Amino acid sequence: MRRSIAVSTSMLLVAAGAILGFCSAANASPRPLTKSQLLALVSGKVLPEVIVSEIASDSLAFNPDTPSYRALLKTAGADPKIFAALRKARTTIDAPPDTNQDTALLHHLANAGQLMDSNHFSEASQELAASFDHNLGHSEIGFVVGTILLDQQRYDEARNIYSEVLLHDSDFPEAHTRLSSAYYNLGEPENALSEAKTALARNPDNPAAHLYAGLALLSLQSVAAAKFELAESIRSKPDYAPAHVAFASLLAEQHDFPAAIAEYKKTLAIDPDDARAHFNLAALYSSQKDFASAIREYREVKRLDPDVLEARQNLALALLHDDPTAAISEFDELAALAPDFPICHQCLAGALYRVSKYSEAEKEYHLAAQQDPASPGPHLGLGIILEADQKYDEAMREFRQAQQLDANSAAAFGEAGRVHFLQKDFASAIAELQRAEEIDPADWISLDLHGQVLENSGDRDAAIGKYQAALAIAPKKIEPRLHLAEALEKKGDWPLALENYRQAALDEPPMKPGITQMNFDAQRKYADAQARYHSRASDARTLTSSR
Repeated sequence: MRRSIAVSTSMLLVAAGAILGFCSAANASPRPLTKSQLLALVSGKVLPEVIVSEIASDSLAFNPDTPSYRALLKTAGADPKIFAALRKARTTIDAPPDTNQDTALLHHLANAGQLMDSNHFSEASQELAASFDHNLGHSEIGFVVGTILLDQQRYDEARNIYSEVLLHDSDFPEAHTRLSSAYYNLGEPENALSEAKTALARNPDNPAAHLYAGLALLSLQSVAAAKFELAESIRSKPDYAPAHVAFASLLAEQHDFPAAIAEYKKTLAIDPDDARAHFNLAALYSSQKDFASAIREYREVKRLDPDVLEARQNLALALLHDDPTAAISEFDELAALAPDFPICHQCLAGALYRVSKYSEAEKEYHLAAQQDPASPGPHLGLGIILEADQKYDEAMREFRQAQQLDANSAAAFGEAGRVHFLQKDFASAIAELQRAEEIDPADWISLDLHGQVLENSGDRDAAIGKYQAALAIAPKKIEPRLHLAEALEKKGDWPLALENYRQAALDEPPMKPGITQMNFDAQRKYADAQARYHSRASDARTLTSSR
């Protein structure tokens, strides 16, 4: 994830206007690199592979062997690949000795690069501003200023600076790539693609240019072309983490989840501290219901960047599935850290309900209803709490409110049917449940409840059909399995009844301390059913022998 560092660049942006008229007109072909251009590329954090390509293709307009200049490159953060390229570089121009202004510009650029490497962006801005004050190297300084602006997500200002640089020096290396980045982040994919193509015409193996070409094409719905560009970016630089992230995102959109997960893992092998990759991978795991893996990744985001509030909330949501107590702790921590953050009160209410904190859950559901008056969810939660407290009329009012807010909420009709069932109004219950099944034919809960209503109203065969339909959708659910077994036993189908009792006993998970969950005691019920069967069989044998 991008850092969000507040730095003062206002005087630089004002001074950027001085770029007009300071440079010569654009040349028809790239010029040899100057000392200040090369140092600007290093300080501006251009990929080392791209700088190496520039050195090899453009040659140098200076002798790179002077110890003082190499020291400045090292200060700015030059990669060893760059020094290796300089040893092989062609020098095409004998440059005159540096003036005092040249030397000052080089030192300002090197110092700014060093400060940026340690995230001291405010100090780097001041260093660069000193060059503007002395009318030094506005093109080079503008390029590095743009790096700071992109890092701060001030894309409009970055676009303006890079546009000015290119207006008066269309040969300036990598300015087209940086401008492509600004355009893409401003939501202008056509311009981003044009600038990326210009950069690729200069260097067909530019990983960053391929990346922004791919992202722009993806925005333009050209998926196949985008996939090609992102693959080219990775081919050009296999350890380029942003390209792996973008490629993973594309694969996820195509529902190729295993491949997307593999790409995110490649990203993290390159940079284990990439919080954005951890976040995206966690979200992908959550979408695949692999909550244990999602929890692990969200915890990494929290460790790497504690201010990413969405990661904290998503961590709590993932914990809801297995550890609601830990989820509540995460929600409480988030609320204390950021009181104004729109916390998911409905989610917190669900966690509180699961650990039997009903009054606290009710409070959170009311807050959720205030937070989002159009959502039926809080009313469903309130209705369930009221129903458990046998406040059926109040519960029904909440379920009716949920139905009014969302006429296609199967749960709202299903829960209303449950209240009617508890009040022994079987006809009304069946009407509500039929509506729930029309809305969501895959809702096993409504099917199972419908079966109970039918059985209690005397239609056992129809009830068995509903239980079987529920199990066809959710074969591991214990409640419909036991209901089916009991109905079959009452019907006298002992072999099939015992098989369902046995399966329920095998499927029932162990109880978790502190968590409200249904305990169907399936193993005991299976044992009791076996005992009843053997008792009846024994009675039958006794009756037969007595005859």
